[in-house]
Amino acid sequence: MDGKRTAIFAVLIVVVIVAAVIIVKRTTGKPAPPAQVMNQQVEKIDIKSLEVTTARLGAWGAPNESGLWKNPKTGEYTMADAMKCAACGKPIPVPEGTLPGMFPDPQTDYKCPRCGENAFRRLPSRQP
Repeated sequence: MDGKRTAIFAVLIVVVIVAAVIIVKRTTGKPAPPAQVMNQQVEKIDIKSLEVTTARLGAWGAPNESGLWKNPKTGEYTMADAMKCAACGKPIPVPEGTLPGMFPDPQTDYKCPRCGENAFRRLPSRQP
């Protein structure tokens, strides 16, 4: 009877360990985004050269701790989300610290690296 109890106890321990491993894997794993999302074309702009590059979302990988993506040409983390300057209409990097898809108040004084004007306010001569 003692050997039977030991065998049952060993089987129960194995079952508990397997269940714990399954629970940990399910709770710590992140679900993969759908393929249609990862195949969308996304524009990024190099913060040094202001060159715009378009690639699939899945090709960009993950940003570094500063929120910059790796430039496929140079291998450096210098690519940022792009936006259009309200003053000159050309693509420029989104201001540092801005969440994706969210832009600061138009009163924010963010100077366009191309024209030097406020990137969130149209110049009076450019208004329709």
